[in-house]
Amino acid sequence: MNKKLDLPQPQLHNLPCPFALGFPCKQHEGVFLQRYFTNNTFYKPGGPVFLMIGGEGTASPKWMVTGQWISYAAKYNALCFQVEHRYYGKSHPTA
Repeated sequence: MNKKLDLPQPQLHNLPCPFALGFPCKQHEGVFLQRYFTNNTFYKPGGPVFLMIGGEGTASPKWMVTGQWISYAAKYNALCFQVEHRYYGKSHPTA
């Protein structure tokens, strides 16, 4: 059964990342802000880390408090990360 748990809001982070296209490009040098969310509600030392990699859309904090993976996080004392795809949402290296 997949139900929404009554959890605190996940934490939003913006990590400065070097921009690389895989080839030299003077137009897009520097860094961009990579958005990601964390949920450490269930984490206990020694627990696993669960990673959700965003698809073709904006990362949503809703995914950090609902879904089967959150039920597994509670069961296995996991730390959850959700990384936004770098060309969708607010993680745009070329914007």
